[in-house]
Amino acid sequence: MQHRTHPLALPFVLLTLLAATGCADPLTGPERGADAATVDAFVVSQSAVSTVTAQAPVSGAAERVRLEARLNATDADPLASGKGKYEARTDRARARFSAEVEDVSGDGSGEVVVSRDGVELLREVIEIVGGSADLNLDSRRDVIPTMLEGDLVEVFNADGALILSAVLLPKH
Repeated sequence: MQHRTHPLALPFVLLTLLAATGCADPLTGPERGADAATVDAFVVSQSAVSTVTAQAPVSGAAERVRLEARLNATDADPLASGKGKYEARTDRARARFSAEVEDVSGDGSGEVVVSRDGVELLREVIEIVGGSADLNLDSRRDVIPTMLEGDLVEVFNADGALILSAVLLPKH
């Protein structure tokens, strides 16, 4: 289901925010009309509007980020394969991350690690059973960091050896 936003919603929210933060003053004196008892208007400085609107999105359009990595096997387990996927919706403050591994030669507790420029963003334990494992994270119940194109996804087996790796790239 897609929700539509009323065209005046953003200006209303901005005026409410500005009034609450003291960046707007009620009209006084002869500028106030006869309906002043029932309607409050605000004078908003141009700099205050520029500050708030610069941080607000230009349109109500959702931004969807979709990244994926086809995981490449290492010499530690050359028949292993897998993929990693990251998807985020900024309009809903929601994200998902998943990793699937197959054809791993040994079973046990492995790990999926996502890093950026050598800094670890995510580390999750996976159970490899019958050579396969799945990791499914959803921001409704899990903490998922923001991931970017070029982040490195690595999978380690139960012995701690790197068996799969690749960078996240835009999904086409």
